[in-house]
Amino acid sequence: MLTSFGGSLAGTLIAEQADHVVGYSRFYPTDDEDDDSTQVGMIGSLYTSPDVWGTGVGKGLITAVLDAMTAAGYAEATLWVLEGNTRARAFYERNGWHHDGAVVVDRSDVLPITKLRHRKNLNR
Repeated sequence: MLTSFGGSLAGTLIAEQADHVVGYSRFYPTDDEDDDSTQVGMIGSLYTSPDVWGTGVGKGLITAVLDAMTAAGYAEATLWVLEGNTRARAFYERNGWHHDGAVVVDRSDVLPITKLRHRKNLNR
């Protein structure tokens, strides 16, 4: 079961099974300076419990969040993923996302973390 919270330009979707939260996703207008926040929405988080990996929960959640973003009027969606997270990157690529060339290195912690921006056109 998916539950949605939020307004038209931003929201949170919750995936539940047997009254337990097994995943969630948040979206909002992009905060990337090289994109137009009236046209590009960003998925700030998309997480599922490892217990449900490979069961279709993630696919259902990303489909629902993209539908919500389309309904909000966004033409494109973006998200940032850790360069080393090959499982997540493969999931996004299987679902029509592509790395758009943007890379950021976050040096705010002990080790630098490299993130890649992925993009998807919502005019499906």
